[in-house]
Amino acid sequence: MIKVGHKPDDRCIASMITAYEKHNLLDKALNLLLEIENDGFELGVATYSVLVDWMAKSHLLDETEQLLGYIAKQGENPPFKIHISLCEMYSKAGVVRGESKTWVGKRKSGHIDIEC
Repeated sequence: MIKVGHKPDDRCIASMITAYEKHNLLDKALNLLLEIENDGFELGVATYSVLVDWMAKSHLLDETEQLLGYIAKQGENPPFKIHISLCEMYSKAGVVRGESKTWVGKRKSGHIDIEC
């Protein structure tokens, strides 16, 4: 798509990453992200949300929280679907029910609250 001169938007990239997620093709997704980054495209909330959901389903806590930081830097709250994935990930990681997870990011309010 990029090679023929079309610039993808964030939703298009998110859809492509979702397709890779369904077939568990992390290496191809990473190659796509590297190619897009080399072309100067900056990811948006839609793409980061798909990546957060994928990393949360894979129980990769550090990677998930790093991706949440990128969403926070853009001044956005994660979509509701992401909250569900995060709650599932934290519960499987041993966070006690009723305990909330607060992740400190660089957002105007300074943090993103995730309550499970």
